[in-house]
Amino acid sequence: MSSNRKIGKVEIEPKPGFDWRRVAWGAPNSPVRDLCAYCHGKLGDDSDPTLMFFKEDGSRAEFCDRCVERWWS
Repeated sequence: MSSNRKIGKVEIEPKPGFDWRRVAWGAPNSPVRDLCAYCHGKLGDDSDPTLMFFKEDGSRAEFCDRCVERWWS
């Protein structure tokens, strides 16, 4: 079984205070970056980003564990 499975569109909202203007969106079809798109902290060397968002145009943002805990849980 492939590890790349599409689960569909999910709508969630961040906690109050999150600023979408601070998100550094990666270009469509670009490699996954090793920095968080919000705080620019380093993502773990041996793990995938905890949370990823995609725009309709294919732009992507990866978030670190710390930002997920602060803004999304």
